[in-house]
Amino acid sequence: MYRYMTSSEEVILVPRHRRVYAESGVEHIVIRGVGRMVLFDSDEDRWYFLGLMQEAFNGCDASLVAWCLMGNHVHLLVRSQPDDLSRIMHQLCMRYAQYFNRVTGHTGHVFESRFFNQPISTDSQLLAAVRYIHLNPVKAGIAAFDAYRWSSHREYVGERVYVDADDVLELLGGVSGYRELMSNADMTYEMRLGKRTPDEDCERVARSVLDVDPSGLKALGPPLRNARLRTLHAAGLSVRQIAMLTGIGSKTVSRAMSQRA
Repeated sequence: MYRYMTSSEEVILVPRHRRVYAESGVEHIVIRGVGRMVLFDSDEDRWYFLGLMQEAFNGCDASLVAWCLMGNHVHLLVRSQPDDLSRIMHQLCMRYAQYFNRVTGHTGHVFESRFFNQPISTDSQLLAAVRYIHLNPVKAGIAAFDAYRWSSHREYVGERVYVDADDVLELLGGVSGYRELMSNADMTYEMRLGKRTPDEDCERVARSVLDVDPSGLKALGPPLRNARLRTLHAAGLSVRQIAMLTGIGSKTVSRAMSQRA
């Protein structure tokens, strides 16, 4: 679950199990290496990813508001329509995975099968998300946000290359307002991913995200069954819990988790 907080409000938004898109068209996207695998071994890898990222946004009605490359994950703040977002993420992840496997000799999936998206509904959430993304290297103990090369912070205070920051800077009254935002200790933003469901809540959660009874998954063909197993896993249920709830063997559940949605 994601939680945005400012000094005067706390807004708890939707759990990660249900893909919800913001009416504003702005989404905070997180993509992770499978099994927390490191995605970037060198600056060359990072530049290659940024080139692919730029290409993915060209020629469509979508824009990048902020970005940050970390070791095993990437943050993107995107303004787009749902169809464009899915296409952009598919293109970006597929092409970088092909590059990564070619240069490292890795085989198999590079990214987790499902990216996380958090709808941005208000101006305060937009500003909090921009600030959080640029503070990621600070939170990780890597570098000061204004010394870190691999985020869009420098585009907010200098030349734009990848982002369209006009809306954010207009809200803030320019670069000076952005600098004030980054120094505002009263505005915090916490993100919690992968929180698991207690056993006693499993059936309730399953029924809230499935269109069939959990016990009926065994009767479905593999494609439909596996898609719904992944839905349960994304809703916060572990492989053990899914097997217990559906009566499907844990090995079958695990195989479904390894497939892309």
